[in-house]
Amino acid sequence: MPNDLTPEQTLHAILAFYKRIPADLWEEDARPTTIELESVVVDAQDDLPDAARDALDTWMDPANVEGQALVARRVLDAARADPQLAPLVDAAIAEATTPHMVPLPIIVGVVVVALGVLTIDTGTDESTVRTKGADGAIHTEHRKKFHLKFNLDKLAGVVGNLASLVKELPKA
Repeated sequence: MPNDLTPEQTLHAILAFYKRIPADLWEEDARPTTIELESVVVDAQDDLPDAARDALDTWMDPANVEGQALVARRVLDAARADPQLAPLVDAAIAEATTPHMVPLPIIVGVVVVALGVLTIDTGTDESTVRTKGADGAIHTEHRKKFHLKFNLDKLAGVVGNLASLVKELPKA
């Protein structure tokens, strides 16, 4: 389904997905702000070789919608494979296909990279969610607890993929 989106819609979808991830799924039980995401990416960039840093800078250029959308599609596909995240991805895609008058924020590349280096850390804890159905009956659902953590060791691999994507992009 993410492959059916235009590059702009894909980037709107990744932003909508990020905003939909419940706070309690993040490592610190709080969704990081885009400023915190940027800080994680910038700090990790400092440890990259110059060529990789340059490739990442080129890829994160706000004009590089096509390249960012390629990676965003991969992130959305990976998240959609998880049964707990799939409804969030589907809702984000639905939102992204509605007309947008607001341009993409400059920070979208940072969000794509940050979400690209997340790892799902599944614990043994389970949470229980009780809801009241339309029939008045109480329904209980057991969910395995997991948290999203930044895996900065994955950044080198992500940047390696970005470097090859940058080489494939048409030159302006």
